[in-house]
Formats: sequence, structure tokens, C-alpha cells
Amino acid sequence: MLQFWQNDNKHERQTELGGYGAVGGIVGFIDQPISGGTTNVLSCRNYGQIWYESNGANDCAGIIGKIEMKQVTDIMTLNIIDCVNSGAIKAESQAVGILAWIGPWNGGRIDNVTVNIDRCRNLNTDFTCGRKIGIVGSRGDGRGSNKATNVTNCFATVGTDWFPIAYLRLSGENVTGHGNYYIENSGE
Repeated sequence: MLQFWQNDNKHERQTELGGYGAVGGIVGFIDQPISGGTTNVLSCRNYGQIWYESNGANDCAGIIGKIEMKQVTDIMTLNIIDCVNSGAIKAESQAVGILAWIGPWNGGRIDNVTVNIDRCRNLNTDFTCGRKIGIVGSRGDGRGSNKATNVTNCFATVGTDWFPIAYLRLSGENVTGHGNYYIENSGE
């Protein structure tokens, strides 16, 4: 099964969003996608603020907040291509420019999920959270994966205490990348 989101630049997000759990400027939460499928998120833009109320949402991102696989054995390919976040983000756990979290609902590795993020940009440094990340956040519980998260040709504006492109919880996580750039806004 092929799932597809594309923005034709006529219906871009330009409002303030708030919620609990996971929040995204384009897609907040993909719950148990069909195993064996491909999800494409193409040419989406978020200009709105992603924010929390009281205890807050854990996984907040400008494009996709969270993808939760049903089983650790589920197979999926996720392609996020040519997407841009320029909205401010306030989160409880992690604030991320493009994709905040992907993993199984009960923890563990997700060995059969390939993530491709290409030509995406985060253009906002107004992130409020303990963990601020330019492009991609956590994958599962950090124990690693056979399939990679590939981050290519991406750009992020970041603050001084950020993970500029990707957050690696443990050294065994399979995150690859090339052609990525960031500019640090020191606030001075």
C-alpha cells in the first residue's frame, strides 16, 4: 500500500497548533501504518507554531510528529522529500524540524523500516525544549537498526545547544548522511 501526502502550495499550514502526545505541522501521528507499504511526504511546508499546553506533547516536529509501528517486525519505507519547517516549536521531550520519532509502540528496534529524508530544511531556531534537533529525532529506543535513516542534502538553522542534523541516542543507531549543512545562530 502506498500512502501519499503532497502539498500543492495552496493549502500550506499557517495556523497555531497545540496538543498532547505527538504534534506535527503536517502530520501529527501515523498510527500503525500497513506493513510492507511506502509513505511519501513530498514538498510540504509548515509555517505555523507547534506548541504544547500544560504537560505538553513529547514528540513535536514541523512536518511529522510521530510514526508508531504496530510490530517491531513491520516493514516500511518512509520518504520525506523537499519539506520545510519555518514554524516555532515548543515540546515536552523533543522539538525537531522535520521528523520527531519513529518506532514500535512497545519499544525496541525497528529493523525493517527505512527512512529517507532528502532536501528538507528547518529554518526556525525558536524551539523550546530540552532536546532540540534540526532535521530528525529518535528512532525507536536507540538500540540500532538493520535499515538506515538516510539524511541527505538537508539544511538546518540551529541554536548553540542543538543536535544540528540528527539525534543519536546510542552509537549503534544506523543514521547515514551526506550533503547536509547547518548554520548556528549563537544569539549574539
